[in-house]
Amino acid sequence: MNRINVLLVSPKSYEDRFDQKTRPFHFFPYSIVFLTNYLRQQDLCDVDYMDLVKDSTDTLFSLIQNGTYDLIGFTSTVEARFITMGLIRKVKEFSPRTKIVVGGYFFSKTADEAMKRVREIDYVVRGEGEITLSELVKTISENRNDFQSIPGLSYRNNGNIVHNDDREPEKSIDKFRIHYPLINKPGYSLFIPFKNYENDPSKKAFPIMLGRGCNNKCIFCINRFLPYRVLSVSSAIEQIDAAIKEYDAKYFMFTEPSFTERKKFVREFCEYLINNHYHIYWYCEGRADTDLSLLDLMRKAGCVSMDFALESGSDKVLANLKKKCNIDKIHGFAKRCSELGIRCNYFTMVSLPGETLPDAYKTLNIIRQLRKYNMRTSVSPLIILPGTEVERLAKERGILPRDFSWYDDNYQCPYSYISPRESNMPHWLEHLSESNIRGIVLKGYKAQQNLFVKTLRLLDPLFQNLFGVQPEILDSLRDFIKKYAGRFL
Repeated sequence: MNRINVLLVSPKSYEDRFDQKTRPFHFFPYSIVFLTNYLRQQDLCDVDYMDLVKDSTDTLFSLIQNGTYDLIGFTSTVEARFITMGLIRKVKEFSPRTKIVVGGYFFSKTADEAMKRVREIDYVVRGEGEITLSELVKTISENRNDFQSIPGLSYRNNGNIVHNDDREPEKSIDKFRIHYPLINKPGYSLFIPFKNYENDPSKKAFPIMLGRGCNNKCIFCINRFLPYRVLSVSSAIEQIDAAIKEYDAKYFMFTEPSFTERKKFVREFCEYLINNHYHIYWYCEGRADTDLSLLDLMRKAGCVSMDFALESGSDKVLANLKKKCNIDKIHGFAKRCSELGIRCNYFTMVSLPGETLPDAYKTLNIIRQLRKYNMRTSVSPLIILPGTEVERLAKERGILPRDFSWYDDNYQCPYSYISPRESNMPHWLEHLSESNIRGIVLKGYKAQQNLFVKTLRLLDPLFQNLFGVQPEILDSLRDFIKKYAGRFL
């Protein structure tokens, strides 16, 4: 068996001027870190990873020139697809004999066109990648060509493109949990700012992914393509214990999008934290249809920060999106979070399937109503993603051409309201005009503004540096204003 050298690369999504804003919040790119972690556990190869938000492309090409890599893997967001394809072509110029494998959501959903359009790609790992990539590495290491036995793999065979059957998602994700000593890398911090407490630099959070996928069927979302699975409670606690012991972690970010979906797991997990006197504080993403009694338990267990998806203030539009929620539940959820002292952000969108201007104004109305709670939001137009039901509907309704290609590098979104970093992404434009959308986005921003809180935030440096007021005192004051005065401002 020939032990091969593997490099896994996560390109940046935007040009530097956009990425600079996200750098303080950037953690390891989960996709390639999980792959690195699993390959090192299996001890199948010598593997390293690079995140091009942290490292430069010059460093990448220097590594390729000075070292010998048998296999280089790339993941990509949809936004980064053209940046990634450019890197792949350049890597092949530097090192023609190196095999290129790609994976992640975008390449999984466009595998056939990826291999037709980008001849430099040798393999596509579709779906969850740990086991498929490890089997590919083993096959290459053993100088075998029986790639047909690897589920979830697309590859070239005598000039033909072959797509093996999909791989069934792994039911137990405990085998994928990260062992942090295996993935530590100089210059890559394990900590990021604690969500919804970003103005307090002392609150650095340790991210842990406790689950994968989602069992809900929202028509615009990419998480729906994998069933929701969570770590065992014991495995989750082991990761927390390790972070506390090895890194003195006090704040945690549980980063999967469906934390509250498995009630049994949440109850067992929270009860363990409570009964064993864990004095930690944590963030999660949940759903507005969460059992309110579960919120009480979560708060007792240390949950102080949470995000959830509102999407729209119209029950009709929520039904179109296949959201299992309604406005009454959202109000009850927001009110209870505020009463418990759980800080929340929520997500809203405009220009959605079936949405009319009166529907959009319902979203503005609920933003105004939720202002009295400790909550913020942003309003953005719906982006169409490959493989989603929204993409299918967009082609049916003429919003996207039926022959639309995600590999057309001449494509530019024709709508003037689109920011430069989203110009290669198609947006949903049905019943609302561009001026409608711009107006709703601007009004959504204004609808949540609180003059007292905004002024206080501008004076933060003065209070902290001149008068020595601690950040948590300012936080409490802002919370008080939002809770008791916000409804009148």
